Amino acid sequence: MLAAQELLSAPPDGMPPLTLKAGIHEGPCIAVTLNERLDYFGSTVNMAARLEALSTGDDVVISHAIYDDAEVRELIRAENLQAAPFEIMLKGFDEERFELWRVSKKKDLAADSRG
Repeated sequence: MLAAQELLSAPPDGMPPLTLKAGIHEGPCIAVTLNERLDYFGSTVNMAARLEALSTGDDVVISHAIYDDAEVRELIRAENLQAAPFEIMLKGFDEERFELWRVSKKKDLAADSRG
């Protein structure tokens, strides 16, 4: 996802840049087929949509359910990514605070200091 975001934000000459926001959450949901189209409903889907909205376009916002997976944490480490935790209340979730992580590429401090 991070590679796709980077590619879309700097397209070839003449093409407008795009912002690709991403959020990942997992859990149970209801799947319904209507007019030959599969759609999903439930709080899991609502949560994933809220996470996507929190993305800046150069990160992936993940829930505790995703971050808690040992393979996800290993991937973050192996790919030399950073996962910055934050807490937030989400619309539609009854005043509950959620612990989330903003996963992104580590910033090149040397490049930043050259300004």
